[in-house]
Amino acid sequence: MGCFCGTCGITNLPIEGGAAVRLLLLREAPYGAAARPNGPSGVTDLYQPIGLPISGSYDDYGGITAVAPGPAVTALLGYFAVAHGWSGTVPDLLTWLRVAQPTTCPTDRSPGLRYGYLFILEEPYQVLRAAVAALPDYDYPSTGAHLAARLAAVQARYESVVRVAAHVPPGLLDQLWQGVAAQLAQIGGYTWVGTAELARLLPDLTPALSEWLLVREGYQLTRRLLCPQAGQGSQTTAWTLHAQIAQTTRTLAEAALAADPEEDSAAEGD
Repeated sequence: MGCFCGTCGITNLPIEGGAAVRLLLLREAPYGAAARPNGPSGVTDLYQPIGLPISGSYDDYGGITAVAPGPAVTALLGYFAVAHGWSGTVPDLLTWLRVAQPTTCPTDRSPGLRYGYLFILEEPYQVLRAAVAALPDYDYPSTGAHLAARLAAVQARYESVVRVAAHVPPGLLDQLWQGVAAQLAQIGGYTWVGTAELARLLPDLTPALSEWLLVREGYQLTRRLLCPQAGQGSQTTAWTLHAQIAQTTRTLAEAALAADPEEDSAAEGD
């Protein structure tokens, strides 16, 4: 009793119990779609990611189980420990967010912002990552050589902070870590929250960060938004409707490619 399907953040397909998923924590964007009279124009206009996607299985009740341990989990739990004094496991965190509905601490520049989260089915997550990674290097800041160069620059700054860490006072050291985090935030529009704590974990997080930035770029290229996903709160799946929409999408895209192949800017580098 009470079980229901989740919703995939890439495909909008129902997520059934036991399915392999990625969990991404979000917070409202302080300067996002609300400031745009014509609606959102970017992938993070509505919500911004916190940390990196975490691997696990959908638990059939809006949560996650079988969470894979690693630096992404450490970073995420570390953020909520610092921001809210909260401690527990990732499944406990989702329950706490649903029940307590906490917000970020208000500042003079933004009000308290709500948290959210989304699930992404593992297979479409990997397909999108691989597809973007296979694109020729074109004028998007977080793909191909651009991504590698930006990560290398952040890594160099990280190493410079490590070298001086034992020789500077704590207040200055925290500012230096914030500088690393600010550089992270510039990569492909990705926003790091609880930045100093995440910046210290950079070497362990770099492989997952590289992977996620490709998926995030895929969101941008395919006109998707990062935001909590809607569902009916039931086990309704409507597979036939999903299949019909998917077939129509494919038919329209293939027709557009056939009419003018050079208009595929992602493939051609325009």
